[in-house]
Amino acid sequence: MQSGGVYLFTVNAVANKLQEQQWWEEWNSTQENITDGSKTYNLERFLQQLRNLTSDLMREKSQPIVGRFCYAIQRN
Repeated sequence: MQSGGVYLFTVNAVANKLQEQQWWEEWNSTQENITDGSKTYNLERFLQQLRNLTSDLMREKSQPIVGRFCYAIQRN
């Protein structure tokens, strides 16, 4: 067993499939004059379009990496 050293790890976060969330509809309002402060006008439509654009970009790439995490651990 080694007595010490520095160990490097790289982990890629890969998006597989983006799904609609239930809260999109719950927080959405189709009325321009919103009286409920917990809702946003056309939020669901905005998030659906954002999801579609992101999904299209992911399909164009062979490996859609959304984040890369690098870790260094030193053992004494």
